[in-house]
Amino acid sequence: MEKTLLNGIPLFADLSPLERDELAALVQVRHVAANEPLFWIGDPGVEFYIVQRGQVAISYPDESGKEIRLATLGTADFLGEISLLDGGPRTATARAVGEVTLLSLGRDDFHDFIRRFPGVAIQLLTVLG
Repeated sequence: MEKTLLNGIPLFADLSPLERDELAALVQVRHVAANEPLFWIGDPGVEFYIVQRGQVAISYPDESGKEIRLATLGTADFLGEISLLDGGPRTATARAVGEVTLLSLGRDDFHDFIRRFPGVAIQLLTVLG
């Protein structure tokens, strides 16, 4: 993956050049078509996403099953961060509003990265918190 893709992401602003390069090697670029779900509520949380281009709608069903939009995320916003920590089920549904390009980081790869660079955990948890 191109290393410069992480440069404009505030979540990774405090990483050293070496840490950013190592993380960039783990991140995958994912293209999602309009209206395609990234994940459904209740799915296992195994990936973290950063919106590189486009918008992602976060929604939750009301009592009648109608989807209620909770948020619309755009460039440099992130989602699925809790799955990096606990691996639990998704608490909402995420769907591409239009065509979207995402950066994706798997939970296992993230844990391996943190084992190699433990100081990064504190930086990321500060931003995520």
